[in-house]
Amino acid sequence: KNIYLFIEKFLSLFTKNIIAVSKGEFRDLAKNKICNKKKLIKIDNGIKIQDISVSFPKKNEKFRIATITRFDYQKNTELLIEVLNELNKNEKSEQFEFIIIGTGEKENLIKDEIEKIKTKINVIFTGGITDTHEILRDCHCYISTSRWEGLPLAVLEAMSNGLPVVATNVVGNKDILIHNQNGFLFDINKPNEASKYIIKLSNDNSSWQEFSVRSKQTIKNNFSLEQMLEKTQNLYETILSEE
Repeated sequence: KNIYLFIEKFLSLFTKNIIAVSKGEFRDLAKNKICNKKKLIKIDNGIKIQDISVSFPKKNEKFRIATITRFDYQKNTELLIEVLNELNKNEKSEQFEFIIIGTGEKENLIKDEIEKIKTKINVIFTGGITDTHEILRDCHCYISTSRWEGLPLAVLEAMSNGLPVVATNVVGNKDILIHNQNGFLFDINKPNEASKYIIKLSNDNSSWQEFSVRSKQTIKNNFSLEQMLEKTQNLYETILSEE
């Protein structure tokens, strides 16, 4: 992370403005003195709102939990192993299914570790996929295990489909989610909290529906693609007018 900070500080010398994609990132950039604070502009990441929404699992249908990852240090995918271990303690653990989307340097290592724990929970590795919406629409929950984020597009994509989200309480995730309102935030050192929230969502159709509606509404109100494009265009027009 220190290497990234050094690169950002160096490149800031040659930039007119620096866009922070979330409140948390804005605070971090200012705290680390990446550049003169006057150069910082906050424009939240935005995403297209999906026309189709997910639905609560039917009777005897598995409760599918999706994640989109790179299998690297930042995405912290190995935390899923601990979450799986916690869910394994539930008497109905076989009702859960994990869909892990993505590739990366630790992919085979994590596959091997999951194989070792002999979990009753089905775990599917899809590899890299261009259009994730097709998979997300068949899922019922999204989990983020990241150590930090800017403003995670994967979480926004999940919420744009109406998926309730369970995510680590870190910069980026907590700029989107309000705990127990439009999702759940858990301590990165307490995987049992993540499993508790997943179980809660899987057991309560009514609560799941509320979170699903709020997820989509959050994107519509605060993180739409149209809002991001308009603010970015306005910034470029302002910079060009000053030339």
